Amino acid sequence: MGYLQQCEELKLSTEALRLQAEELKKFVEQQREFAEVTRLQVEGEREALAYERRQREEEERPSFVVVGVGGSFRGDGYCNYGFVISNKSAHGQWRVSQTPALSIALPLRFFKQMGLPSLAPR
Repeated sequence: MGYLQQCEELKLSTEALRLQAEELKKFVEQQREFAEVTRLQVEGEREALAYERRQREEEERPSFVVVGVGGSFRGDGYCNYGFVISNKSAHGQWRVSQTPALSIALPLRFFKQMGLPSLAPR
């Protein structure tokens, strides 16, 4: 009688272990899926940050437009030609005022030669 009882308990224990193994297998699969979803979310966030960074860099890049406004010529070989340089970037003139490109294109001596006063003491 004890032998039959022990046999029945072993069957029940074996079945319980089998069910635990199935549950563990399901849990592992859920964790694998969760990790994949998390990886995809992180990848999407990285791509979004990279896109925003490229957009910001593009907005900050100056976009100079040079427009000629006419000229005049004298008989002694002297000519005068007027033009306008404007910035069409997203942030306008103030963002590009300190850029190397503008300093090279329009150095301070250019404005001094035109007789314009400095806006800030140096």
